[in-house]
This record gives sequence, structure tokens and C-alpha cells, in this order.
Amino acid sequence: MSQNNAKEIIEEFSEPSYDKLLDHEYDGIREYDNPLPGWWKNIFYVSIVFSVGYWFYYHAGGPGMTLQQLHAIEVAEAKADMEKRRGKDFEKKLATEFKTLIGKKEAIAKGKAAYTKNACFACHRADGGGLIGPDLTDDYWVFGPDPLRIYKTISNGGRAGKGMEAWGKKIPPNDIKNIVAFIISLRGTNPKNPKPHGSDETKFPN
Repeated sequence: MSQNNAKEIIEEFSEPSYDKLLDHEYDGIREYDNPLPGWWKNIFYVSIVFSVGYWFYYHAGGPGMTLQQLHAIEVAEAKADMEKRRGKDFEKKLATEFKTLIGKKEAIAKGKAAYTKNACFACHRADGGGLIGPDLTDDYWVFGPDPLRIYKTISNGGRAGKGMEAWGKKIPPNDIKNIVAFIISLRGTNPKNPKPHGSDETKFPN
């Protein structure tokens, strides 16, 4: 290779080609036209096409789910699993606690006070004979007369359409436990003119 050829090659790679300078000039500076490689532009064009398909698949009614949706599903599943495991432990502990709570005069007295304070009598009467709600003194129950069922009914609400709201959002757990003890103490007390049992109630002999 001649010395002149070597010099031309060096100059070609080290100095700009002035025939690629654009015509416009600003503040004595002229822009050099240095286009991007073809392979780079092709990748850019493909990414645009891909983004359109991605948008339709994930955000415009397509079957795909976004990361936020997937995360929400996983969180809901984790919470449900946690509540399921926690619920079993909670019910077991609560059932054991009721064995020592039911029949105690102190618990019944506190339960009667909480029953009155939270106006449970508005639906069940002060003596438990039943008004809007069912009679709490007989052997007929919608969900059953055992302490755990009564606790869950008060805390989580009764059957849909029955008007029994979830009092667990308003009444502390200890008060609900005492109310359960009071309700159980009412069973068999035979109040005057009790509400007749409904068709959705089942007899649970004492």
C-alpha cells in the first residue's frame, strides 16, 4: 500500500467528510449529517410495530394482563390464603375461649350492657323475643345456636336480604363475645308474645 493511500484511509476515518455538512449555519456552526446505521433504524421501526401490538394485547381489551393486574391477583390470592389459615386458628382459639366464657355471670352482664348499648333490642327486643329479627330464646335458628356461629353472624352479618349488618366493624370483639354469652343465656326464657319462627329457621333442640 502506498503512502498516499494510507494517508487517504486515515483521513477518511479521522476527519469529517465536508460534503455531508448541511447547508444551514447557526452562530458559525454547521451541522454534520451523520445518519444512524440501517440496522439500528430497522430495530427502531420494528419496536414501533411491536409497541402497537403490545398496546392492543395488554391495554385495549386484549387477553393480556398488565403487571399491575397480575400483582393485584397475586396479592388477593395471598390475602385469601392468609385469611383462610388465620380463620382456622382464630375459630379454634375462639371456640376454646367460649368454653370458659359461656354461663359466666360477669360475661352475661357485660353482654347485656353491650346488647343494650348497640341497640340490638331494636330488632330482637330487650328480652330477645324478636321484632324485625328472629326470636333468640327458642330452639329455631337460621344459622345455629352454638357460640361460634352466633359470633360470626354478629360480626360478619346475616344472610343477604335479612337486614343484619356486619357489626364486627362497629362493635369490639370482646363485646361481641360477651353479647354471645348474653344471647345464649336468653335461650329457653320464654318471653311474652315472642315472634313466630320463620320458614328459613331450623329447629336446634337444646
